[in-house]
Amino acid sequence: MSDSDDTLWNGLQLGHEYQVQLSNGSWVQGRLCARHADWLELQQEAGHYAVARSAIALLILAGRFDAPPAKAPARPRVAGRGPAEKSPVPDADILRRVCSGILDGIEGPELRAMSGLGAGELARLRQAFECARGNLMSEDIPPAARAWVEPIRRALGG
Repeated sequence: MSDSDDTLWNGLQLGHEYQVQLSNGSWVQGRLCARHADWLELQQEAGHYAVARSAIALLILAGRFDAPPAKAPARPRVAGRGPAEKSPVPDADILRRVCSGILDGIEGPELRAMSGLGAGELARLRQAFECARGNLMSEDIPPAARAWVEPIRRALGG
C-alpha cells in the first residue's frame, strides 16, 4: 500500500456522505460514522454497514449519488488463457488442503500460510466451499466465489 493510499484513507471525513462500490459490484452509500485502519462504518436509514477496506473497488468522495457512475465499456473476452497467465482458481491440491483445513477448524493466518492464498481469496473460497456443501445457495455468494464452486466439487471428488 502506498503513502498516497493512506493519505486518501486518512482524509475521509466523519459525517460526510460517501458511495462505495464493492469488489463484487454492489454499491453501499451512507454517512461516514467511523474509520479504522481496515474498514469504514457507514450509516444509512436501514442501519450501519461495516465495509472492509480490502473489499472496496471504488470510493466516491463527493457529489450527488442519484445513479452509480457509468461503467467502463466491457472488454471483449478472450477465448483461451496464455501459459503465462495465472488461473483465478487455485489448483485441486490447494483446494483440497484448504477445504480439509476449514473442516478441521483452522482459521486465518494458519490457513493462509498452508494455502498461500490471501485473506480475500480465502473468504471467497469459504463461501464457495459452503455453497458446494449445500449450506449456501449460489445466488447468495458473490460471482467471484461462484467461479470456485465447481472446481471445489471436482477437487473433493463430487
